[in-house]
Amino acid sequence: MSSQSWLQWIGERKVVAAGLGLLALAWAARAMQVQKNRNRRSSRRSSLLGQQIERREHDVKVSVKVPLESLMSVYETVVHYEVVTVDDANRKVTMQRKAKVQIPAGAYDGYTFAVPRVGSIRLEDNDVGNLIVQVIEEPHEVFFREEDDVKDVHMYLAISKSEFERGCEKHVETLLNGERVSLAVPAGLKEGSLLSIDNFGFPDVQLPSQTGDQIVHLVLDRS
Repeated sequence: MSSQSWLQWIGERKVVAAGLGLLALAWAARAMQVQKNRNRRSSRRSSLLGQQIERREHDVKVSVKVPLESLMSVYETVVHYEVVTVDDANRKVTMQRKAKVQIPAGAYDGYTFAVPRVGSIRLEDNDVGNLIVQVIEEPHEVFFREEDDVKDVHMYLAISKSEFERGCEKHVETLLNGERVSLAVPAGLKEGSLLSIDNFGFPDVQLPSQTGDQIVHLVLDRS
């Protein structure tokens, strides 16, 4: 092999190695992003779990896992649980029960509410307890919430260096029924810039007529 061919061969392999290196960096960045999102959710959940409804001895608590996208609207499900009650001979017994519950639109990880008088019986006065339902928000591959910002939904959008410089228009997925919308990215923005898609976030759990936004985090596409 001539020295020129040898140098060309070496050059080609350097290009391949560089490409593989960029791909590895992209995967590493994605893994860091996923872990960061999980940490955010964990932090927010820890802070919200302290805001629970006071549970009495004869109340029964259940947890319901709900996909993030299902919290954009009312989510109806059936829960199974165990109660303490009395039989016809007034003896204490344990029974299996089920109840249909509606989780309000905009509920978040740790959100807790009560379904009245479907819990256990307090034997001394026959008072019927409540069913305490707590939401466990299941993570999404793309979308996430930011700590206590439960109305806005967030996502990352990777664009190229030239798109940062010149500006571009992207068709962006939303969490609202999977609808895609057009998003204009102005020229000259930097990595880490935020853009908003108005009214594509979660309803306020207390005031459903008020809706959050979808916040798009711009990142540099290094793939």
